[in-house]
Amino acid sequence: MKLLKFASIDVGSNAVRLLFTNVFETAEGPVFRKLSLVRVPIRLGEDAFVNGEIGEEKADQLIKTMRSFKHLMNVHQVLDYKAYATSAMREASNTDAIIKEIKRYADIDLQIVSGDMEAETISMEDIPDPLPRFKEAVFIDVGGGSTEMTYL
Repeated sequence: MKLLKFASIDVGSNAVRLLFTNVFETAEGPVFRKLSLVRVPIRLGEDAFVNGEIGEEKADQLIKTMRSFKHLMNVHQVLDYKAYATSAMREASNTDAIIKEIKRYADIDLQIVSGDMEAETISMEDIPDPLPRFKEAVFIDVGGGSTEMTYL
């Protein structure tokens, strides 16, 4: 059995999260196991939704957090990662400048996802199939800047 390690970064409106996942290659296919999650509550939405941009203090916190995440990914020897930002960074007028600073100081490629892509990704969450004891269900993800609802 071969072990691979991956990471994902979610830059949300309330918090920035780094998830490490072990992936075991087995004869039956890959098996995914959550290893650890780091959460930093920067609250980018407080600036983006009120002022239309991310303020200098929160931008600095974000860059420092991303540098820390890069170090942690190196220590964990991840094979690859994806880094996405959602609502607050979509709405902020200075997103491009912050993304460039993150690349410069943390060497992380941060991508802004559209609202549609965010909703599609959330709808693909690990929802049991078939749903236990229910014929129908509603899955709701309440974020800092958006809410997605999926009818199952």
